[in-house]
Order: sequence, then C-alpha cells, then structure tokens
Amino acid sequence: NCEYMGTRKRNLRQHEESMHKGVIYTCEHCNHKATQKSSLQQHIQSVHNAVKYSCQKSEFKTTGKHSLQQHVQSDHKQI
Repeated sequence: NCEYMGTRKRNLRQHEESMHKGVIYTCEHCNHKATQKSSLQQHIQSVHNAVKYSCQKSEFKTTGKHSLQQHVQSDHKQI
C-alpha cells in the first residue's frame, strides 16, 4: 500500500503516473527522461531552446526565470 498523501488531485495523479504506472516522458532531442511532463518541458526550454534570462545589474545569465530571481535576491539585495 502506498502512503502518499497530496493536497491536490493533480499531485496525486502525477504521483500515480510516475510511481505506480511507470509513465516516463522522453526528450525528442536527447536521451533525457522525466517522470513529469512539466519537468520535461523545463528541460527542453532550458537545454534545447536556450531561453536566457539576463540580470540588469550584472553579467549573470541563466536559462531559468526562478534562477534569475534567486540571483537578484541574493546578490543584489537592497539593505
């Protein structure tokens, strides 16, 4: 018996697909495999589509918006 408990139906469905049904999403550009469709989409966007986010205050560049936000908060935090 599985003891997974989620707060959203979507999370439960994703858990069931990846852990119990063996659903795997494979990148059409390389051998990367993901258990969640959103993870595969993020992989494709960051690795194959080369989406770049640039810091306005430094030379920092990243493929993820969240990484840029973390950079700005940690490196350019106003006191």
